Amino acid sequence: MPKLLTARVLAPLLERHRDRLELDCVEGTSAGLLGRLAAHQLDAVLADQPVPPYLARSMRGRLLLKSGLSFVAAPHVCKTLSGDFPACLEGAPLIAGSADSPLSIAIDAWLAERGVTPRVVARCDDSALIKVLAQRGFGIACVPTVIESDVATQFGLQRVGRVPKLSELLYLIRPAGRHAHPLLDEIEAGAAGGAP
Repeated sequence: MPKLLTARVLAPLLERHRDRLELDCVEGTSAGLLGRLAAHQLDAVLADQPVPPYLARSMRGRLLLKSGLSFVAAPHVCKTLSGDFPACLEGAPLIAGSADSPLSIAIDAWLAERGVTPRVVARCDDSALIKVLAQRGFGIACVPTVIESDVATQFGLQRVGRVPKLSELLYLIRPAGRHAHPLLDEIEAGAAGGAP
């Protein structure tokens, strides 16, 4: 999950409970984190995919955030692009996510439908690394539109174009039936109220 997206979802909770909360965030694969959740080692998992069907009885997931995608790049890379978006991506350097991620597959399909073939210069699992490589001018990155302005400010990137049809999703997955941490209800309520 992009760190800025995760921070956006958790920020209201941290603001409200600043003096009383110690948040323990861990990273890992979906399978590993869901295993730890099943073993009661975690209170919840933030993921870019819903609960797998085989875990539907023991876990429940809630869509917290859905965002379109923005292609962004360093200013000097933007100046080298010609034509309208997305045609300007033809042959342009692209820093992509891992080839087997659902989002990368969706982006590749969207580009193929438009007959656009960027030149993939790197594939990274880590969204922070993708942004740093884009900041250093190695290519164009794709980020959730909801954090585009944060990314632009933090990394000095400019928008190349937006794709509202493609979505970055953020789910909160928690145990079903087990007494959950009460702050998880606050996270879900914040999402329902549009806070994130």
